[in-house]
Amino acid sequence: MKQIEITPSRRLFLASALAAGTLVVSLKAPVFARTKGGEQIALNAWVKIGADNRATVIVSQAEMGQGVHTTLAAIIADEADLDWDLVSAVPSPVGQVYGNPRTGTQFTGNAESVRTFWPHLRKLGASVRELMRQAAAAEWGVQQDECQTQNSYVVHGVSKRRAAFVDLVQRASQLPVPSEPPLKTKDQWALLGRPLKRVDTKAKITGAPIYGIDVDIPGMVHAAVKHHPLGTVGEVQFNRQHILDQPGVIDALAISGGVMVVADRYWRAKTALDQLEVAEGPAPNPMVDSERLDALYQETLEGDAFMTSIDSGQARAKVQAAPPERRLSAEYRSAWQAHAPMEPMNCVAHVEPGRCRIWAPTQGQTMTVTRVAEALNIDPDTIEVTRTFLGGGFGRRLIADFAVEAALGSEKVGRPVKLIWSREEDMQHDHYRPGVLHRIEAALGDDGLPVAMDQKLVSPTILSAVIPVVPAIKWSYPDIDPSCLEGLTEESFRYGLPANRLDARILDVPIPTMVWRTTGYGPNVFALESFVDEMSHKANEDPLTYRRRLLERGKENDRALGVLDKLARHADWGTAKPGRAQGLAFSYCFGTYIGQVIELSVDDKNALDIHRVVSVVDAGVVLDPDISAANIEGGVAWGLSQALTSEITFKEGVVEQSNFHDFTVLALAEMPDVETHFVESSAEPGGMGEVGPVPTAAALTNALFAATGKRLRRLPLSRHGFHTRYRKQFV
Repeated sequence: MKQIEITPSRRLFLASALAAGTLVVSLKAPVFARTKGGEQIALNAWVKIGADNRATVIVSQAEMGQGVHTTLAAIIADEADLDWDLVSAVPSPVGQVYGNPRTGTQFTGNAESVRTFWPHLRKLGASVRELMRQAAAAEWGVQQDECQTQNSYVVHGVSKRRAAFVDLVQRASQLPVPSEPPLKTKDQWALLGRPLKRVDTKAKITGAPIYGIDVDIPGMVHAAVKHHPLGTVGEVQFNRQHILDQPGVIDALAISGGVMVVADRYWRAKTALDQLEVAEGPAPNPMVDSERLDALYQETLEGDAFMTSIDSGQARAKVQAAPPERRLSAEYRSAWQAHAPMEPMNCVAHVEPGRCRIWAPTQGQTMTVTRVAEALNIDPDTIEVTRTFLGGGFGRRLIADFAVEAALGSEKVGRPVKLIWSREEDMQHDHYRPGVLHRIEAALGDDGLPVAMDQKLVSPTILSAVIPVVPAIKWSYPDIDPSCLEGLTEESFRYGLPANRLDARILDVPIPTMVWRTTGYGPNVFALESFVDEMSHKANEDPLTYRRRLLERGKENDRALGVLDKLARHADWGTAKPGRAQGLAFSYCFGTYIGQVIELSVDDKNALDIHRVVSVVDAGVVLDPDISAANIEGGVAWGLSQALTSEITFKEGVVEQSNFHDFTVLALAEMPDVETHFVESSAEPGGMGEVGPVPTAAALTNALFAATGKRLRRLPLSRHGFHTRYRKQFV
């Protein structure tokens, strides 16, 4: 992947803002007008045309396997009538023009790439198409409405004249940009709505150097880092001379939170670091211990220092007044989780007088610029960030700690530094998805449906690490973190409740935390959908029928009911093969409705065979069915991993897991058959990347209850002796 050299152009910045219907007040980074050498001319900050009629489309979002380099480029290409075989997609530089339209910052996460940029990119593409038509009409002296675009050409139907975009782009680049270009209707799409050849496939299968860990620049040296125990501060006193005496070592330095060794090769830096002789350092924090944390969670749940998010219909009083036979209560626990991407944290930084250049697999370019500028005490405008592909992100790479460390190392040694965290550092010094403790109580009416529900949730924050650079998000941490309540608030809670109360306590713990794929929806939907299953059992009613009744009692739930009906058909609900059982879960998350059925069997030794997972999704207009299905199905694998075996535990200040041998994820032999079905919809696109794993844990535990009669309310299932048949061979 090449870094694009750019020159500033105020016209192109304004053109992009006007075409997208937005105007950003200030320009903090240049956008390209013409690449050096004049080979390509840009029509706005997102599209440029080259001498061979090839089009380069700039993609603002990080590619980490979810397919955005293909789908976002296709949105522009379809509206612009670009020939898809001649389109290249490249990552955006830092610049406000590429920021998220909702927050103004450059980040990738929260399943926002398509659903937030969709209207923005359509107008940008349509403006390109209209500029080309205007240029052709002026060139030929004809009316614009006589000129049509197709596959990077403009055609004049009357005279049969035909011109390539490249032959018109110089004239087009001088024309005023249309502020309200007409958009195509769905029946006019040539690319969207069907599977496309992914633009990154060739680079990935040929091993092209496209990830952060592949970056290599002249004069580069290498760094490894070892961090303090979690939840501790203070300097480490170490034998620096002993490290400097190791082969190839250039320098050893204390950094905030640990020690860095710089050497001519990575393995020499890592080997020298492993021999670190520490004379004095921070003692482990005793609160970083799973038993103590469990007790703290429970003590907090029983206390009264909660913030009330929802309080309608005197819910708590109604629940407490219900007779025992009409009252149901349960507690659910989700485990602490590491992000554990296959590519560990890494960054190349080159600090020079007056500027700093960063090459990183980052989900947060704005965060990277902000944090590096703070660490080096330099102007943010002097920092360039080249975003590479990401070998997994899941929220971890929104934080810029690894980029800051690389920049500090480069500043100290005066050379470009490539920092790579070891797998163990990555696992044991993550910003973790915290464990969640959730109590739900309900009073059931004569019809078996809840007349009141009272919920109390205890969780550390999952969003505070990024809030300082996203002012568009309104919250009042430490009192409340809205992401911790996702899936439970009125906006996402689709079941009609006459009375409802939701209390939350954001727990202060000495462990760094962060969003993790599914954000707050994962643990909350596990608890809620497990509880709905328990209510259906108490009401002696089929779980799917029970959910239908709940949704019918709610508002504007036609799409949700359509998902359940289609799920019943495709999953053959209620007709599992002999010896098998089914479990169901449903959610509305990230603007998308999803229902999931898991079919499994269990033997008398608690060995599971997960035979089948069926997902039905209404995500509005599906722009690429293959990429969308891959997102949902990859999410199923992710969800099964955290429900079955994955867990981070702490002992006397240390993370007990260190690699994939003890932080286990789903093996290929454990993966069931998966099916994904989409509901035909004309609604605006919803999210995909975060959605797949949201209902998985609840669907699995509900199926396990149907098979065994055991209601397991704490994840992962391995805590209770349940493993897949494959993994039973090793435990």
